[in-house]
Amino acid sequence: MDGWIRDCGQPHARSEVGGAITALRVCAPVIDLAVSLLVVHRIAVPLPPDGVLLALDDRRRVAGIALREATFLVDDGDAQKVTAAVPTGELPAPGSLGSYLASQLVDLLQPIFQALRSRSRYGLRGMWGQAVDEIAAAAMRRARLLGLDQAAAWQIAAELTDALAAVQPLVRRRPSAYSVSWPGGKATLAIKGSCCLYFKVSAHCDVHRYCSTCPLLADEERAPRIASLLQREYARLRRPKAA
Repeated sequence: MDGWIRDCGQPHARSEVGGAITALRVCAPVIDLAVSLLVVHRIAVPLPPDGVLLALDDRRRVAGIALREATFLVDDGDAQKVTAAVPTGELPAPGSLGSYLASQLVDLLQPIFQALRSRSRYGLRGMWGQAVDEIAAAAMRRARLLGLDQAAAWQIAAELTDALAAVQPLVRRRPSAYSVSWPGGKATLAIKGSCCLYFKVSAHCDVHRYCSTCPLLADEERAPRIASLLQREYARLRRPKAA
């Protein structure tokens, strides 16, 4: 973890920058997995701290994620029934997969964020802000790529964020929905409520110093950048896969 903070925060090692970017790198793959399953399949996966494995590449970036046990909870759409695909012990109340997943995320991420806080000047409130930003980003990205109802995906993300805020009071700032028209239609993305501070280590790059969904970016600058991002995304999806 110290190495991650040092790498992410250069040239501001151990500063708030290293803590901010490391927090995002750690929580993003876990949240992407959990939220994707929730949005697409109405499945919630248990995330015990000793059951989530992150694979790192030679640059110490997260290259993959795995769960020790293939266990998941399924909401079959019936408000009176939540089933377990694999025996898991105590099940959440019917219709409360979001609350269950929120508690799992807190149990998993809280000790990681506390360890990061002890090593950098980036605060816990910012880390949890990045977590809820990633919940919305993952939900909208999955809906967009799979052609799902974007309004429904946003609602699922909002409900999960509400559930997270109920068990973690440091969740304060939230993302906002931003709709943009582009040649492929209309898309809704999540604008971050909390800044990842990447701009502090990218001052050398005027064009991409700020993320497209950065809360510090003006909308008149944001719109063309997001439209360009969507076009590149669409081009990748249509690119023939190598045999």
